[in-house]
Amino acid sequence: MTFPEGITIKTFAKIVSNNLNLDSAAFVELCNSSNFINELGTEVTTLEGLLKPSTYFFSEGTSIEQVIKTLYTEQSKVIQSFDSLFKLCSLS
Repeated sequence: MTFPEGITIKTFAKIVSNNLNLDSAAFVELCNSSNFINELGTEVTTLEGLLKPSTYFFSEGTSIEQVIKTLYTEQSKVIQSFDSLFKLCSLS
């Protein structure tokens, strides 16, 4: 499934729901759940803006939690690569 750039958590949820038949409301709820967000090791209040738009291939039966973790992990890799570049260039 493909997530285009510039979409909100609600649009991510709709795409996931349409492709994996998962509950879009549960997706949005998890993206705003402090307990779930803390499990990811971050200290934000929402995952809005922290899910990587791209094309992904998930198997039927993939959980909402795993989908969100994948989207978040992929975006974290991008952020970390820029952070490393900024440090290398003394921009941080």
